Amino acid sequence: MKPARKGQAAPLTVLILTAVVILLGIGFLAYSNNLAAAFNSQLTVVEAISEVASSTIMTPITREYNETWGCYTIKTSNLGMLNAYIAFYPLNGQPGSPMSLEPEPEVLRVFDYRDVDDDSVIDIVGSTGYVTGIGVTCSDLVGTTGESLGSIAPSEQVQPDKIVVDPKSGATLADLGVTVQVNLYTVEPGASRAFTVAWSNGGEPNVLVLVKIDDTYYLVKNFEWKTLG
Repeated sequence: MKPARKGQAAPLTVLILTAVVILLGIGFLAYSNNLAAAFNSQLTVVEAISEVASSTIMTPITREYNETWGCYTIKTSNLGMLNAYIAFYPLNGQPGSPMSLEPEPEVLRVFDYRDVDDDSVIDIVGSTGYVTGIGVTCSDLVGTTGESLGSIAPSEQVQPDKIVVDPKSGATLADLGVTVQVNLYTVEPGASRAFTVAWSNGGEPNVLVLVKIDDTYYLVKNFEWKTLG
């Protein structure tokens, strides 16, 4: 009986080795597919950041201070094919260099800056109406009586862990210590939009330009106001 058992062992060994090879092949194929998917995802992010970076133009319009506020108007033009998302936040740093978190301001208010009644005069728009842009002061916008123009609502509010400031490392605003929701304002492809930003405590707002991929936002540009223009 022993010779018969040896004869049966050889085919069994071949079957086992074949199964092992197949499993290894499947595992390698899955690993390769995962690598390809990760590479394609990274490529998509890089391409989107590059497009928005090259197609977003920012132009300062006005700048004014009073005792407790700074009011700034900035025009944003989106010449590309993707939505640009704009956030105003107290972050220091230049593209390509480390970013550091500043203390949060007491109040940040954002207003639209456009001609709402088609009279060729720019108006500053809030949630409670608008005021004519000619001769409007920072005090007219933020006031001291609580009856001033209300801020416009953001397009989206995003948790800081959904905003990636360094695509290479995956670091987010949350990693920098930001704990509050970030307000985002959309500038659609082919459109221009101006914002008047009222900033308390004498600080100067940075303008974060972002692009959205799936449910994550990626930093495209970080403009310090004083560097604009």
